[in-house]
Amino acid sequence: MGKRNYIPNKKVNPIVQARKLDKLGQDVDRHGKDIDKHGKVLDMVIKSYDSHVEHLSNFAQHDMKNAIQSMDSVLYTTDFEVITEEEWISLKTCLKNIRDTFENFSKLAPHSKTKTFTIDKLIIALEILTKYELSGDGIIATFNYPKQSGIEMYLPFQSILQMLHNIIINAMKSLENKDTRQIELNAIVDENQCLIEIFDSGTEITEDIVDKIFDYGYTQTGGTGIGLYHAKYVCEKINGTILVYLNPSPIFTKKFSITIPIKLLTNEQ
Repeated sequence: MGKRNYIPNKKVNPIVQARKLDKLGQDVDRHGKDIDKHGKVLDMVIKSYDSHVEHLSNFAQHDMKNAIQSMDSVLYTTDFEVITEEEWISLKTCLKNIRDTFENFSKLAPHSKTKTFTIDKLIIALEILTKYELSGDGIIATFNYPKQSGIEMYLPFQSILQMLHNIIINAMKSLENKDTRQIELNAIVDENQCLIEIFDSGTEITEDIVDKIFDYGYTQTGGTGIGLYHAKYVCEKINGTILVYLNPSPIFTKKFSITIPIKLLTNEQ
């Protein structure tokens, strides 16, 4: 009988095992990249929400602190018997400011059984959230939107508000040390989608970095490099698009164009 070549069992065949190990290594590398990507997204969400909460807190603190200090100055320097009409009106005005602050908060986080909102509620909340920063930095801001469209948007309000807030904050940073300091927001809405355009006259960006500005950690303004990344992330999650256009007019150096659906589509729909 002739000599037969020995063929090892697949379980112990070194070539087969090497291939398995190589494939396992590729799987580990792929999953490692996925874990790193999810880790970056989680880090981005946490930092972005921290920033959002900080701005909300600063907004409330500013209005409430001013009102309370004014009331204190009247109450602790005036005797009840000699309180003047002017001082009485001042106290009433402070109370009104406090009530208005709470009302503004309700606009920042509207409650709805159907979890819907209209475009005017969204932009009003954005105006409230950014008004002190814009005025404090001497920025001329214009918000144009339909005041009573009547079209309900079935989207996560806070996520959309935060997305727009991040873009406004990015625009404000790019306006530092600029002579012309303007931001303009235009919004239109129909039965199918909402288009929001945000212009600014800030630092110019060049064609070679247009595709980079939405990358995680990339920044030209000395920020965290999270805001625009988060804006794109939120936009894509709701099946929207966000694009940037350079030098759209003689005044503005860039325009962010955000298109989002009226209703968040799910796998079941």
